[in-house]
Amino acid sequence: MKWTYGLVNRLVRLCDVILLLVSIGIGWSMRLIDIGDSSGAILVAIIGGFVFINTVELLGGYRIENYRHRGAQFLHLLLATTAGGSAMALVVWLFADFSLIRAEGLLLWLLGTLALVWAGRMLVRLWLRRLHKQGAFRRDVIIVGATEIAEQIIQNIQSPQWRERFRVIAVFDDRIGRLKDARIAGMPIQGDIAALRDYIHTVEADLIAIALPWEAAGRVFDLLERLQMISADIVLPIRPNRLNLRLPQGSDLAGMPVLQLMREPLKGSMALVKLALDYSVGLVGMVVALPILAVAAIAIKLDSPGPILFRQPRLGLNNKPFMIYKLRTMAVDPGDDGTKGTSRNDPRITKVGNFLRRSSIDELPQLINVLRGEMSVVGPRAHVPNMLVSDAPYAEAVRRYAMRSRIKPGITGWAQINGMRGGINTLEKAQRGVDLDSYYVENWSVWFDLKIMMRTLTVGMAGRNVF
Repeated sequence: MKWTYGLVNRLVRLCDVILLLVSIGIGWSMRLIDIGDSSGAILVAIIGGFVFINTVELLGGYRIENYRHRGAQFLHLLLATTAGGSAMALVVWLFADFSLIRAEGLLLWLLGTLALVWAGRMLVRLWLRRLHKQGAFRRDVIIVGATEIAEQIIQNIQSPQWRERFRVIAVFDDRIGRLKDARIAGMPIQGDIAALRDYIHTVEADLIAIALPWEAAGRVFDLLERLQMISADIVLPIRPNRLNLRLPQGSDLAGMPVLQLMREPLKGSMALVKLALDYSVGLVGMVVALPILAVAAIAIKLDSPGPILFRQPRLGLNNKPFMIYKLRTMAVDPGDDGTKGTSRNDPRITKVGNFLRRSSIDELPQLINVLRGEMSVVGPRAHVPNMLVSDAPYAEAVRRYAMRSRIKPGITGWAQINGMRGGINTLEKAQRGVDLDSYYVENWSVWFDLKIMMRTLTVGMAGRNVF
């Protein structure tokens, strides 16, 4: 997970809420906001805090550019404190005994609140200065295409105006074997698109710029299809003298307007929430699953020779391979690479394995993959490399298959609870699986994940399609 301005703004807002709650606690303990009824006083203070937060929001106080300016921040907080205090007084006047308010106590509490939140903002200012020095907000850019556009992007990013916000980490071009010079604007061209897809396993790129002219639309969309598995923003720079588009504010790369072709599904606060959900559910799940796994391990050992855990390469985020963990449910077969999957009445499935598969207990060790950061609790199914569907690789048989790799694979997912358990042996079922995974990637939310988890626990762990 990388820092984004949106994530910082949400954290600053959360910091303000925490400080306001602390201030309410202090004010109540010192009887500065005592209006006779404890619950009423706290409710009035919360209303004041609500008005405070929304006033700062309306004034644009939760914007990254304002945290550097102490004067603007203080003015926002002063106006918000005034608005919050006025709201509190108005609520008491309308619904309570206004004579109970001690004006000097309320004023002292408001000044203390202002000082507390202001001190918090000064700490935020120091924290942001440190993050900027560390390059936490700098976006790492990969350029595809060694063209004049690429040269212009590199020169712009290397200028003092933009080098703190962007950094070109690599350049790739499919024509590398035919280029006279394997460098552009002083940077080496590191290979073709196949090399890029390997390179992305070793770095965390934020943005990929397809530096081709607008006229080369065919090549652009061919590249887009070949890069769709990468979890990054993909943009097409547009030279203003060629096409004068009115693009949304902020749609630029180091001063050059760009058209956004694909957006990174999870970043900033969304990625943080997803990560927190994965680790919390993963930890709780492991604690609950340990007794079940212990009993299953004994049963596996007594039933058939071989290891308890089954390990196999699967494709994860950005198509990066990882080793998945499951309970072994089949007789050991060194020649099986998993590309053909498992049939309903596969003779290799053991007696204990049959029960473990039908109850989905064999999936529980994947919680280890979640805690290792290789998988999510919810996401597309983790497939083996070069998985076959009707004797053709899945990635070639179904368009948009690769976009599943733009987020981490999951133990369960939208496709799994909608009939995609069991083998994928027809092109129709394969296409449906990709469509369901695409819908999940494009519509992710915390509530969507929770819904999928609940349906998995209630109806998705067993059934006739689970084998």
